[in-house]
Amino acid sequence: MISGEKRINLLLHITAHALIVCGLTCVILTGEIPVPLWVLALAAHPLSILMKPKEGRYFFNIIVILAFSYFLFLFFILQTPFLIAFTQFLIVVQAVKLFHLEKAKDYFQLAGLGLFTILAATGLTSQIYYLLFLGLVLLFGIWFLFLLHLKRDMERHPALHPPRHLTSPSLFVGISGVALCSFIITILIFFTLPRITLSVSGREQWGGTTSGFSDVVDLGTVGPVRLDNRVVMRVEIPQFDQQPPFPLYWRGTSFPTWDGQKWKKSDVVTKIPPGIRGRVTFPRGSGDTKIIHQIIMIEPLGTDILFCLHPPFEIRGRFPHLLVDQGGGIHLPSPPLGRYHYEVTSSMQPRKTSEPRSTEKPNVVYLQLPENSKAIVALAQEIVAGTSMPQKKVHHVITYLQNNCTYSLNPKRDERFSSLEDFLLHTREGYCEHFATAAALLLRGAGVPTRLVSGFLQGEWNHLGKYFMVRQRDAHTWIEVYLPDSGWTPFDPTPTTQAKAFIPLVSSLYRYYDFLKLKWNRYIIQYSRRDQLRFFLFLRTKLMGLRFFPQTPSFQEIKGETSQVPVYLLAALATAACILLIAWGFKRKRFMDTHRAGTLPSEISFYLKTLKILERKKIPKRATETPAEFAQRVERERKNLTPFLKRITALYYRVRFGHISLSPHEEKETVLIIRDLQKHLSTPSPK
Repeated sequence: MISGEKRINLLLHITAHALIVCGLTCVILTGEIPVPLWVLALAAHPLSILMKPKEGRYFFNIIVILAFSYFLFLFFILQTPFLIAFTQFLIVVQAVKLFHLEKAKDYFQLAGLGLFTILAATGLTSQIYYLLFLGLVLLFGIWFLFLLHLKRDMERHPALHPPRHLTSPSLFVGISGVALCSFIITILIFFTLPRITLSVSGREQWGGTTSGFSDVVDLGTVGPVRLDNRVVMRVEIPQFDQQPPFPLYWRGTSFPTWDGQKWKKSDVVTKIPPGIRGRVTFPRGSGDTKIIHQIIMIEPLGTDILFCLHPPFEIRGRFPHLLVDQGGGIHLPSPPLGRYHYEVTSSMQPRKTSEPRSTEKPNVVYLQLPENSKAIVALAQEIVAGTSMPQKKVHHVITYLQNNCTYSLNPKRDERFSSLEDFLLHTREGYCEHFATAAALLLRGAGVPTRLVSGFLQGEWNHLGKYFMVRQRDAHTWIEVYLPDSGWTPFDPTPTTQAKAFIPLVSSLYRYYDFLKLKWNRYIIQYSRRDQLRFFLFLRTKLMGLRFFPQTPSFQEIKGETSQVPVYLLAALATAACILLIAWGFKRKRFMDTHRAGTLPSEISFYLKTLKILERKKIPKRATETPAEFAQRVERERKNLTPFLKRITALYYRVRFGHISLSPHEEKETVLIIRDLQKHLSTPSPK
């Protein structure tokens, strides 16, 4: 049978490895750690159990020095972010430390390295799986601290032999309960303490994309497109409980100039600083009466563009200022490195946008055509022949494209012609960029000012959280036409089959996962002081609305309907009863365990009371001392206490080991001795 000391060492070793593996797994899932490094780090765990090097510390010290040099190389030479480089150094030091776990301080140092690793993971990821590892670290950490305390006491007092019940399963179940309570208290503190914002890294990498948003539209480099199902934007619309009945387009930026192969973006013309509480306001059009509010969470896309319904009236977020381009696109000062949250208020009617700015020249910039566009102009004149109204010209061009061209993610290509000529005059196959480019140039050839616009389709409606899941595959290109009566008005020339092709078939399980991910980022990662105030106001409203006592019976109740006790009162009473029942159960269990364990008899309470009095006066009894040794030490330090402590100790030995109960006279004597002892303790000790 394994002794208590060996059991403590074994369990401490297991929990130490579990702590390190939790932190290591968390940083592995971020994808920022090289595969060879974390494979070697994981292999170090079984190797450290099989190998116990008594010497060779110099060899391991050399490994640590090399790892630190590698960290400096990554950070200063390769310009690797500090957090990623430092995390790799931590992993190496952890692996080395696993081979030298002997004393309590070694375990403590290893746990500290594990704590730094799990903290580094918070800067490298904001995924929901981090919550799982945080819970495991909390559980194993409490076990570890308890066992580490026992090991430290064994090192300080070699003669101490801990009992086996200190490593019993029931004790660890109790520790787990403490961990759960600590976690609940942490959550309560999280939602009540004032919010501050601290960004360590926020870096999140995506793999190479196939379909997706790009702020460059180049028909000369297009080819087969494979759809990407990754969700890159989530848009909550609080005023709608169901999917809006009209299509939504999350507008990004516009492209006014075409050089025959690619589009050029609009130039930035305005810099707008935020106003009160980080709000940036824009002028409203004359017909803008209905508004739609959007709460947007966007993944890092490598662009500084803010997507929203157009035109926006107000944008609120964390930014020093916003930039507005000539085509009305909204830009951040720089591309965000992590998930970015912002709120937008826009017009409900996308067909009635604001008038163009005075700096725009619709008749020049948005009628521009490159050289060698005679065939396109001729085709445009043929399509709109006999039509003078701009609205009808737009209708004719879009109808022509949708009836004569085919939407395809893998269009045919004839290298003898340019991409646009090939699409319009030969293969007649393409995707949204082909349709939008062709529509824009045909309308320009017909004398209608037009510009290209890029952004996202509305995406898939997730009824669980009442928001849109916008994927990379929802990236889209359309046009905006300047109409004299309405200003810049959006039109989508791409056939409607595209929308069907771009709606992913997502299982209900994934919807639940994405909903949890949204709420995790919204109310944990991005939980702010504003959210905290909303929570307290909501709680106050609910508390004020509670009815803890039944109201006066109404007329219907007097007629025969029975009045019912409010549900909240019943719930409160049931909760209180459960708490009292649980407390009584714990107390009963403790009482039974105490009696089963055969604890000290109640007759020695006089001695325990004496020890408490002495302990309050900074004269504690050491765990390794017998009562006689303790009395001798006190006699050397405080001679005036000798007669009292000797008599109390003698009575204790007689009751405890002689099993001779005190007589009534002796019980009175102990009371007098304890009283006199307290008096003497209040006087200064003799020199």
